[in-house]
Amino acid sequence: MVTTAKPAASISRNQLLAELLESEDADICWVFKELIALRPSTINGLLSGPLECESKGSSTMLSRSATSLGSKSLASLSSNHLNTTLYDLGVQIEDSPSVETQKGEIGGKTLPAKGCTIQFSSKIYFCDERRDEKVELTVVRSGDSSSNAQVNYSTADMSAKAETNYLASEGTLCFCPGQHVCKLTVPLMRSTRWEQTKGFQVNLQTEGLQGAHLGRHLSTAAVFIVDEEKFPSDRCKAILDQNIQLDDASVGQKLFLLKEWFFYAVSEAKLWPRVFKSFLLDQLHNLCSLVNLLVGVVLVDMVLKKEPTGEKNGNNGLLAFIHETHGNRRLALAAVSLISVMFVPLLHFLDIRRISAWRITSPMTILLQSALLRHFFHVSMEVRSSFNDGQMIGAIMTEAPHITEVGTKSTMALGKHFGRILVVVIFNIISVSALGSTISIEVLMAALLWYVLVIPCIFFCLGNKLEQCARLNEVTHSSLLDKVTEIVTKHQLILDCFRRTDYCKVVEKHAQDYFRAKNSHSVTSMHKSYAMRWTSVVLNASYMMAGGLSVISGSLTLGMFLATLKILRILGKALGDALDVVVDIRSTLPLLTRVITLMNLTSDYGEVAALTSFRQKRTAELLPLHQSLDNIPIQIDMAGAYIRQSGTRSSELNFAGKLQLSQGRLICVFGGHRSGKTTLVKLFGAQLLQGAQDVDKVFVPAHLRTMHVPCEPLLLNESLINNLLLGASHEEDKSLERVLSICRRLGLAKDILGMIKSEEVHDWDAVLSIAEKHLLGIARALIANMELLVCHKPLANLSPECGHGVLTLLKEFIAARGVEQDSQTTHLRRFRTCIVSSVNQDCIQACDQCIWVSESGVKNVDSLSLLRSVDAMVQSSSLTKLPTQTSFAVDDANVKECDLTDLPGLVAMNSTVN
Repeated sequence: MVTTAKPAASISRNQLLAELLESEDADICWVFKELIALRPSTINGLLSGPLECESKGSSTMLSRSATSLGSKSLASLSSNHLNTTLYDLGVQIEDSPSVETQKGEIGGKTLPAKGCTIQFSSKIYFCDERRDEKVELTVVRSGDSSSNAQVNYSTADMSAKAETNYLASEGTLCFCPGQHVCKLTVPLMRSTRWEQTKGFQVNLQTEGLQGAHLGRHLSTAAVFIVDEEKFPSDRCKAILDQNIQLDDASVGQKLFLLKEWFFYAVSEAKLWPRVFKSFLLDQLHNLCSLVNLLVGVVLVDMVLKKEPTGEKNGNNGLLAFIHETHGNRRLALAAVSLISVMFVPLLHFLDIRRISAWRITSPMTILLQSALLRHFFHVSMEVRSSFNDGQMIGAIMTEAPHITEVGTKSTMALGKHFGRILVVVIFNIISVSALGSTISIEVLMAALLWYVLVIPCIFFCLGNKLEQCARLNEVTHSSLLDKVTEIVTKHQLILDCFRRTDYCKVVEKHAQDYFRAKNSHSVTSMHKSYAMRWTSVVLNASYMMAGGLSVISGSLTLGMFLATLKILRILGKALGDALDVVVDIRSTLPLLTRVITLMNLTSDYGEVAALTSFRQKRTAELLPLHQSLDNIPIQIDMAGAYIRQSGTRSSELNFAGKLQLSQGRLICVFGGHRSGKTTLVKLFGAQLLQGAQDVDKVFVPAHLRTMHVPCEPLLLNESLINNLLLGASHEEDKSLERVLSICRRLGLAKDILGMIKSEEVHDWDAVLSIAEKHLLGIARALIANMELLVCHKPLANLSPECGHGVLTLLKEFIAARGVEQDSQTTHLRRFRTCIVSSVNQDCIQACDQCIWVSESGVKNVDSLSLLRSVDAMVQSSSLTKLPTQTSFAVDDANVKECDLTDLPGLVAMNSTVN
């Protein structure tokens, strides 16, 4: 630390403060401890009484806080902040009531004599399944490290399963004196197939905890296992790498993708037993058809025929037994009747079981839809900026069900149809030995030759046409869905501009294109169906003529003639259905390639994992220097221009500068138009990740849970209470009384509070005003109770009274480390920090630190200087060229007209300018 030989009286307060601010953190901590030791009465007075600060220099912020919160709140804030710092540093002050409270019992819990908190360094950890054999988690001890401490840990399943994705682990971590960081490892297990990103938990346990207490929110960490293999399997990597557009892949390559998808889905959903049962049931249907064929021949040629013809047919054993007595014929007739119906109850029961208990397509559909949605959440920002959300909606709602319903059913139906062909062969074998006659081999060969010649012609003539029609059908349907979604979502703009008729015509045109494509597909499908029907009818008519002549001549029995006709129909239907299956599969291939393309879009896992790893390592490095996690600053370190990429548009922003932002403050980011305020705020909230080069631009300590609050908050079509509790993770934070109290203090109306209690569900965009939705967004952030809030224009669209209420709660959020929290456990909670972007004068005045963003970079500025700059900017922008133009200032009482040349005064009066 820099020291001087000047007498103390010659150094002003501002100079003394400047000296301290330029010193190293370790030097400041040493000075702080020395002051406590040498001037205990001053420290005790500081802890027990209100803080008195003159409105000079940097102390302006304290005076301004006192104005906003009152002297009592400020005294509580100062004592609380200082007590916790002493507690974390392990410094004890004699006769200090606050420290005695910390050393005694609070909330029924006995605390250690010196402040010591053990928790994970971050809420989330990432590991790569292919590269990492184990995952390493960092546990940090914050505060006093002069004694031993230990904590037990154990793993627990989430979506990842122990002994499948990772090895279950448990153990004890021991901290030696002076040790702040301890690491634990969990072994991973490699899987050869593609899997969704799965996670498991690692919990720090209160049982066996010694010499410390656990952090409230970070006693549990989630580990996500990232799988960067290609979907549906890594065996498709060569195809996916060769064809940027999978539509250009060959039919063989697409069929390989379909096969890989089928095997992946069946294995992932554990459906192989169901597939096997379904296959056996299809063959049971084929067996029933075979039995019916045999029964028909026996009925016509043996039971109903009056005179035996066994000698003519070379087998008279069964026929002679049936005709031996009249009773035998009756018995045979009863047996034939019983056999013909005995399969129906069994098939009825098993078909119902297949639909109810052996479902295959629905689990596969859910699996694919879930995989698409999960991947959509993690598509990289670069891809998302040029990505059409309607494509993902269509893939989830239309293409995924079609792929599983049509593609999967068609693939499984192939076994059933080829089983029918096998029935013909088995019947021919059995009929020779049991019935003494058989189908002519010449007839079968001629039938097969006929189908072999005709079916490929039908497939090649109509198959390509059907695939083109199916692709056009999907494109036009997707286009219609996108346009209707856009018009419904932005209908108010169309109404305001009186363009209803025009956009109705646009929808009509898209609908006409869709139904024209659908009609073309239906016509081509009908041609294909009649082509197979013509093929079967011509073959049956030919055999009807030739076989009928054989029956008339007596060389062929009537039963075998009828059985042959039925077999030819079965053969024709089996081959026709097989052709339909092949065509359906081919029409499914374009949808499958589109879904596989979406599933292999570049994800942001690499960027998020790099950012998380950087913050964890940096936090672990800084913790020994700062002693407490709360003392680690938020940092900006940018050397030059920052390129913001948004789709095909890029903009260059100058964020050059190095800044440190202390935790436990309300910080305002201010700048001119297009200076980059919003971009910088999004960088603080990790909303912008454009590659690995961004991870070290802005450092936020890894233990800080961050929530970004946009200027236009989104509300789900669920109850208001569910919307407000979206970010809350702790049961105490979810209390209905706490939720209602925060909403009431923000100034929300009584009817909205009633909606929160009643759990009504409405279209909130239509029911609520812009200001009410804005307040609910802020309420949701305060209820979530994150350590870091990043808010964009928190006072936008609000009246001065509502704006003052928001600022009061934000200041309380920082002072009391949460809103509507137990004041007796304040020291157990981490510092709360809020970063806002705003040009509102009240917001700037209330902030503890201001960051100026301009063409020359980013820098810290004093709030009073900043307010003067705002006034200067407003004055320089006075509309002197249009002195007669007027505007209107609105207050609660009336609407009054004012001159635009008085804009600086108007801005000074209106605290809601953003």
